[in-house]
Amino acid sequence: MAALQEARRSLRPEDLFCLFPVGDPQISPDGTQVAFVRVETDLAEDKVRMGIWLVPTQGGTPRRLTAGRARDRHPRWSPSGDVIAFVSDRSGQDQIWLIRPDGGEAQRIATKQVPISAPVWSPDGKRIAFVAAVDDEKDQSHYPGAPPARRPEDRRTPRGEGRPGDGVRVVTALHHKLDGMGFFDDKFRQILVVDARPTDPGEEARAVLITSGRYSHDAPAWSPDGRRIACTAYRDEPGEDPVWVQHLWVVDLETKEITRVLEGPNPTYRPAWSPDGSCIAFLGTDHPFDWLSSNLNLFVVSVEDGRLPVSWDSVVNLTASLDRNVGAAAPSEVRHVGEGWWSPPLWSADGRYVYFTAIDRGASHVWRVAADGSAPPERLTPGSRRAISSPSVSRDGTLVYVSAEPTRPDEIFALFPDGRERQLTCINRSLVVDWPLREPARLVYEAPDGWEIEGWFLPPASPDAEGPYPTVLFIHGGPSGMYGYGFSFMFQLFASHGFCVLYVNPRGSHGYGDRFASAVVGDWGGRDYQDLMAAVDRLVEMKVADPQRLGVTGWSYGGFMTTWIIGHTDRFRAAAAGACVSDQISMFGTSDVGHSFTEFSLQARPWENPERLLAHSPVCFLQGVRTPVLLLHGESDLRCPVGQSEEVFTALKRQGCECVMVRYPGASHGLSKPSHVVDRLTRLLHWFQHYLMREPSDAQ
Repeated sequence: MAALQEARRSLRPEDLFCLFPVGDPQISPDGTQVAFVRVETDLAEDKVRMGIWLVPTQGGTPRRLTAGRARDRHPRWSPSGDVIAFVSDRSGQDQIWLIRPDGGEAQRIATKQVPISAPVWSPDGKRIAFVAAVDDEKDQSHYPGAPPARRPEDRRTPRGEGRPGDGVRVVTALHHKLDGMGFFDDKFRQILVVDARPTDPGEEARAVLITSGRYSHDAPAWSPDGRRIACTAYRDEPGEDPVWVQHLWVVDLETKEITRVLEGPNPTYRPAWSPDGSCIAFLGTDHPFDWLSSNLNLFVVSVEDGRLPVSWDSVVNLTASLDRNVGAAAPSEVRHVGEGWWSPPLWSADGRYVYFTAIDRGASHVWRVAADGSAPPERLTPGSRRAISSPSVSRDGTLVYVSAEPTRPDEIFALFPDGRERQLTCINRSLVVDWPLREPARLVYEAPDGWEIEGWFLPPASPDAEGPYPTVLFIHGGPSGMYGYGFSFMFQLFASHGFCVLYVNPRGSHGYGDRFASAVVGDWGGRDYQDLMAAVDRLVEMKVADPQRLGVTGWSYGGFMTTWIIGHTDRFRAAAAGACVSDQISMFGTSDVGHSFTEFSLQARPWENPERLLAHSPVCFLQGVRTPVLLLHGESDLRCPVGQSEEVFTALKRQGCECVMVRYPGASHGLSKPSHVVDRLTRLLHWFQHYLMREPSDAQ
């Protein structure tokens, strides 16, 4: 085995794109086939392509259903199982396409509106609902004290063309931009319904607008009788515009009347009707003002008598006893997420059970719970060190999902009603079999105040390496993120180059209960910082980490913590902060979510308690820093704007500290262009090799 390890070369950053991420598995209604997405990366063209594939649930070779030369994604079976709808940009912009599972040419449903969600079939298979960004008729450039309003025909002129002033953006709503989407302007996410039939060349399908107004609507779900659609939206009158807070609504398709289902401020997400139409299951929280750190739970509300809205006291919390975050999954770096990180609840065909995912101490699994609340949740998927996500269930109760482990990238699995599990794809197995992958060692330790903290470390992949090792501490985002048993190419990359990789879940992380996750609220840089330093101390005590060769890095909240660390200790020889938060006051005013996120996270507003925000701003603690710092940031980041890194860069350079800032043009909060991802990994690796693999005098 040692000789085999020695023969294996170290990983290279571009090896990441030799893998084929798979995801969004959708089982056919009869349970015999699974449609899923396979992702391919073209480094030469700096593009990501996606194709729809099929695999039998009883085993067999996966086959390609679509060519995969574009971005074919979101496959959804018709109720009869004879057609698959999907979204593709093969025509130049995203549209809904239809294809039969036995092959043939895909046919387009041509709509003026561009879908930004997966297609949702009506129960009779005759219509499809989708979400699109739609122009609101009201011109927001007209406000008290504004110049005379332009004529309607002038407002239709594209921005930056025609009459003077057309390129001017007028903002009147607090929540007017979102990272990855940009500025909303006068567009709002609305639900539309279109006939599920292909259009002839040159023909345009008529998509009927189901929702309207200056509100955004998401997550459409058909009632079993096809007469109503449930969705989520924040439709309160303009004011605070809380980010990510949505309420549950039902739209009557005949009258277009929209009715709120539940009273109260509690946020709700991802509705799903029971098979008999008497109930709606959804994700939400009992803590309306603690929606960032509290667990999402699975709720059921009865809508049988039609009298809406009903009191929040009428809902049944099916997962209250679990004390874990529902709908979420342990992250895996090589994963096609599909429609988002939160998986919707899934009903069994007989309405007795609801299936869901939940995260627990670094792992995630599929669970089920009795829909009437008569029994506690039970975990269905076997094993422990797994990151399971994106479940789908057939009428006969067969489940399919994506599963990863620390040394195994995502693959598609099936779990049958009798408890048998079958792996359906092995797309990446042959690619990683020769890679020098390491299994993580679990690290459980006590924080200074006695709290138990969990983490992991990867020793270097070289069989001849002896500790203590040069060690890099990786810090996740959030702070409500969670490290765990998903496959991480970046961790394996560093281990293959002789580093020990340390990653832990400090207070604020999900997967350990409400109390643990909320412990960091108002305390960024406090006990969470101590939790991280205690992990480093423990690894040094174990003679695994070399105290003279320590590095630290993180992205987003991890970038915040990295810049906080260098201002509070000089024990790290190098640091790399990605998309950091450095100034909580400017973050409050410039981030797309700062006006809600920062206020909640630190329990303060700039005009009321600037001292609290400054006390948790790393830029205020950079005096005398001598740790070399690499800053990485997307120039179009609206979540943590690039100015956050600029403030750190300026403060450190003015003091003569070694600091380099790398800016990625057009990149939002999460880097998506393959060339940017490779560049980031390459720079991180070389930065820490320079400072941690050399003697201190050589590294300067």
